[in-house]
Amino acid sequence: MLAKQLAANKGRDVYIAFQVGSKENRATISGVKKFMATYGKSPLHTKYWEIPGGRHNSTTYLSNMREPLKWISKQMEGPTPSP
Repeated sequence: MLAKQLAANKGRDVYIAFQVGSKENRATISGVKKFMATYGKSPLHTKYWEIPGGRHNSTTYLSNMREPLKWISKQMEGPTPSP
C-alpha cells in the first residue's frame, strides 16, 4: 500500500533491497519480482539478489549480506554535524 501511494504521489526516494534464496518458495520469488516490476521505479528504487542454492534461513542470508549492505550504504546520506 505504501509503495502504491509513494508511486502515485511522487514522494521521496525510497530504496528497498531484496535478497532471496533460489530454493525458496517460488511464490515468494515471483511476488518479489512482481513487486519490483510494478513499483521499482522512481521514487522507489529496488535491488534484487538471488542466492544460488539458498533457502529462507539465517545461514543463507547472513553469509550473503556483504553486497546488499554495500548497496544500502551507498544510498544513505552520511551524518550531518550539529551546528
